Amino acid sequence: MRWRIRRAKIPADIRGLFELYGKDVVAMALGLGTVAGGGRELPTQALMTVHHNQQAAAEWLREERDREDCHKLVMTIVEILILVFVVVGVGLDAAILARLRP
Repeated sequence: MRWRIRRAKIPADIRGLFELYGKDVVAMALGLGTVAGGGRELPTQALMTVHHNQQAAAEWLREERDREDCHKLVMTIVEILILVFVVVGVGLDAAILARLRP
């Protein structure tokens, strides 16, 4: 799990396209590579964009993965803190009840 997000240094227009396409489409297009042979055009705009910007796509995917890992880490910490507060609260309530009973 990562605490810091490694920001991809890519142009804003390419970042906007990648965010429009989404992680799954960019990852699939990057994984497919060149699907057309013999000088034909790539079948979709997304494939062409990722094919012409493969390094930027990989960096953007890494940034998105880091963002997800950071979110998971923060949520895990929050869940643990909530559990600690509940346990402390129950312990304090038990201590108060013990003092009230004769």
